[in-house]
Amino acid sequence: MYNEEELNEVIERLKDLLNQEEEMRQQRIEEIKRLIAEGKYTVPIDELVEKLLKKLKESP
Repeated sequence: MYNEEELNEVIERLKDLLNQEEEMRQQRIEEIKRLIAEGKYTVPIDELVEKLLKKLKESP
């Protein structure tokens, strides 16, 4: 079994990983916003519609 200190270390590592993923996500969002503003990115409407329809079918 793990002791409390080991569990706390694991929890802290997981928190760090989640924070890193959130930071990467935010960076990607900012990059996409910049590209859209510069007119260098087009939103893949077909893909978005397909994903939205799929989610609508899955929701109750």
